[in-house]
Amino acid sequence: MSPRDSKPPSTGLSCFEKAYALGDTRIEKGFCWPITGGGEEILNLVSIIKQKLKGRRILDIGCGEGRISISLAQHSFECYGIDYVPLAIKRAREFAKKQRVAGKTHFRTGNVLNLPYPDDFFDVAIDWNCFDHVRKSEWGLYIGELLRVLKVGGFYFLAAFSKNTPHARIMKHNWLVFRGGYDHYFTRSEIKSIFSGRFEIMRIKEIRRHAPPSPEFRFHEVLMKKMS
Repeated sequence: MSPRDSKPPSTGLSCFEKAYALGDTRIEKGFCWPITGGGEEILNLVSIIKQKLKGRRILDIGCGEGRISISLAQHSFECYGIDYVPLAIKRAREFAKKQRVAGKTHFRTGNVLNLPYPDDFFDVAIDWNCFDHVRKSEWGLYIGELLRVLKVGGFYFLAAFSKNTPHARIMKHNWLVFRGGYDHYFTRSEIKSIFSGRFEIMRIKEIRRHAPPSPEFRFHEVLMKKMS
């Protein structure tokens, strides 16, 4: 069976399923990505989108419990979130209903390597820490699907682990395979190499996040525009 035919990408099944099964207690167990709220980075993204785009249809890749889609829907964007963990999608729908944006959000389970959307459907695609869990052998599938569903001139916002993350600096490789998961820590030059020629890279900056009990992480925030 090829990766396109499989249900989820071949990365991190046990890790993320375990995290979402913990519900609101997952942060204290070390799975420290936010549960709700957009944060400063999303507000900045909203400002950029409103300045540069007329269209308002957004793809949220690896949406988890829907915090990014919900935050953007509160600013009148139409958001489509996809994740391979059914429990995460269930919680995303519940959160959207509580925040009264269920009509502006569309969550579904699916495979980011085989996106269930039409060609040229989205004005914006957002990936907050999904691509860094996709193995190198599947990057081509991921990028091919992204290019297919994103309109020419559409924007792609990527947040991915940086090799400058403290524990990644001492690793022999810039990737880590562990039980139930896979992480890739990108260099700035690697990001440029992967996406240049397909996208105009408009901005790259590195940010730091530390949410105990997890260790400090650093991320590349990258804003790109699909080329014709």
